[in-house]
Amino acid sequence: MTLETQTSRNSKEPSMSGFARTLRFFLSVSGNRKKLKLIIDLEVYIDDDKIGTVKLLGIDESMGGIVGELILEESYRKYKSAIQIISNSQKGIANIEDFNYRISLGTNFINDPIEGIGICHLKEFEDEIHFESAGVDRITINTLLKKLEN
Repeated sequence: MTLETQTSRNSKEPSMSGFARTLRFFLSVSGNRKKLKLIIDLEVYIDDDKIGTVKLLGIDESMGGIVGELILEESYRKYKSAIQIISNSQKGIANIEDFNYRISLGTNFINDPIEGIGICHLKEFEDEIHFESAGVDRITINTLLKKLEN
């Protein structure tokens, strides 16, 4: 179950966007979290199309979790409609079952995160494109944290 799905089922604040609920849940369950607002060179791909770069909003070191906003590339337009249909469905997030997502840090592609990669882009919140990944390997998390320190 994704963070988005868990939060949607338990949410008592229907006026809050899916992105905000997910971020609040993610930050609340992490004892070892860092709150961030930083664009880094974490790139998101579908197949070979770079669809965006992540503006990092949170890292959970213990879960290997990354949450952020997706800053879009032009190629995202090819997938936007399908991602929004899935995001607005009961599923709530387009994940690796729907698309061949890949993420890279600089020139290296990251091994598939154990818990996957997902994007939520609700039609009602056109400017909020939420990225999440969990189960990212420790080396990648440490690399991200070192980049933040510089």
